[in-house]
Amino acid sequence: MSFEGSSMVFSLWHLLPSALSALLIIALAILGRRGGQRNSHRRLSFVMALFATLGLAGYLNRGNFIFYPLDQHVLHSALGLIAFLLSVSIFVDAIIAHRLARKAHCRIGYVAAAFALLALFSGIILLSGGLLGGDGTCSIL
Repeated sequence: MSFEGSSMVFSLWHLLPSALSALLIIALAILGRRGGQRNSHRRLSFVMALFATLGLAGYLNRGNFIFYPLDQHVLHSALGLIAFLLSVSIFVDAIIAHRLARKAHCRIGYVAAAFALLALFSGIILLSGGLLGGDGTCSIL
């Protein structure tokens, strides 16, 4: 992968909350709402939404919100934004509107988890490839 000419967002305010949010989205989809766990699912959803919002704010704070030219950073941004929009939309619907049926809520949650997993993997690839220079040394330190 070539990182020349691209600006990687290395912000702990993006990295940590976004990664935790992605893991929580995946956990919520895997665990689901099993018998007697409705309150824990709801609490985890609140924490996920908070971390997702903090991660997006950390990304936007750097001012690198671009969707052109298409490269690995743009792909990561698009995957993360789709995961964010899907997960927050079903969170808001479950808390306020209650318009989605349970099946639709679960299906959208699975799709959000898939996008979160892809965004997490693409972020790890970007981080590992973007931090290591051509000679194998770390470019941040």
